[in-house]
Amino acid sequence: VTIDKSGTYLLADNATGAITIGEGIQVTIVGSSWDAATGAFTKMYTDVGIVVGDGSSLTIQDVWNEIGEHSPSIIDFQGRGSLTIAGHNLFDMPEGYGSSAVIHVGPDADVTFDGTGCLWGYKHAAGAFIGANADEANGIITIDGGTYIGNLCAQYGGKITIKRGTIKGIKTNNVGAVTAYDGGSVVINGGTFTSDTPAQAIIQNEGGSVTINAGNFKYNPKINEEMAALPQFQNLHPQQPADTTRGAE
Repeated sequence: VTIDKSGTYLLADNATGAITIGEGIQVTIVGSSWDAATGAFTKMYTDVGIVVGDGSSLTIQDVWNEIGEHSPSIIDFQGRGSLTIAGHNLFDMPEGYGSSAVIHVGPDADVTFDGTGCLWGYKHAAGAFIGANADEANGIITIDGGTYIGNLCAQYGGKITIKRGTIKGIKTNNVGAVTAYDGGSVVINGGTFTSDTPAQAIIQNEGGSVTINAGNFKYNPKINEEMAALPQFQNLHPQQPADTTRGAE
């Protein structure tokens, strides 16, 4: 399927295969994966790969997509562009597709990510969630909004600048939230960074460079989140005397 006009396009329930977006247009792709009533993903698309032409802007909303044999990446940017995250989205790359990035920003690409939605990215081998394939440099990546659950990786001279947004490293990816690898450059001017992976740092420098000018950094093990959700803690008043809180200590 080729899209050569700006507009909003709905994914059919049986959608699969490649979608090519032409140059210099603004496209929104809306799926039906997220069920607001249950607060869960209920519809999965398989093997929908999106190639974004130079100068185009893409918005994705409520898309759960698992990559298949026909598309090396779920989204592949061919030049300058932007990706806006709306609603709830989940991109999954199972084992066996290890060398490709889930969202490919190759050495000649310059992509800004923004929005108010959330994107989960599950990657089970080499290659970044957002960035380059395993054997190449990434292009210029700017994060200016949105929530990303997965790993961002700058490598082989590529650059990532983070201005706003939330990035959370997860155990499935076995890495922290952001990695500077072998000559890659990461500049952090803002944003929130968390991880539930105790064995890995939130920000990793593996032969690259990391500059932190601002930002919030925290490690949130799941057990801590579960404990904080207990009613014994949630119902405490902030000014309650300590000698009356023994049951919540």
